[in-house]
Amino acid sequence: MFRKLFNKVGMSLTETILAIGILSIVMAATTAGITAARNNYEKIVLRTDSLTLLSTISMGMEADLSNAINPVVTEVRAVYNGEEHISEELKFESKLRGYAMFYDNVDGKICILAHDYRDNFDVIPLATDSAHTSRLESRLASIEYFPDHKYFEYVIEIVEKETGNVVLSEKFDTRTYE
Repeated sequence: MFRKLFNKVGMSLTETILAIGILSIVMAATTAGITAARNNYEKIVLRTDSLTLLSTISMGMEADLSNAINPVVTEVRAVYNGEEHISEELKFESKLRGYAMFYDNVDGKICILAHDYRDNFDVIPLATDSAHTSRLESRLASIEYFPDHKYFEYVIEIVEKETGNVVLSEKFDTRTYE
């Protein structure tokens, strides 16, 4: 055994191939582990960003809708981003903000469209660009008002920009204090 340690000839071909084989197996396992950890990290970050965005938007909408006055579904003609939009929207006056408004999906964001006395609309995103991140968009899937019970029911979706997949979808209801 000690004779092999002091052998100046070096390793045999079999020993070299065996060492390379063992190193290859260790490297493959390490690479697979690193890839799996990275994928899990990306999923966790996407989920966390989605929950943050959902929370930001839902808190803003709850504040607006709980202070809504005279909600009514009406045809709205609005010009924003240089285009005319005609749609039926749930429009209401906001005690909190002090103007007539409705929600719409604009450029991948849920926005307030504030209606002034000259029939102009200001587009106000409910969440900032940093809350949306570069990978996420928000969309108001539906909103409905139930006048008998004085509450709104709405669905917010958080969508991945690249794939269009819904990462998170949540249904909310908010009672008005009118």
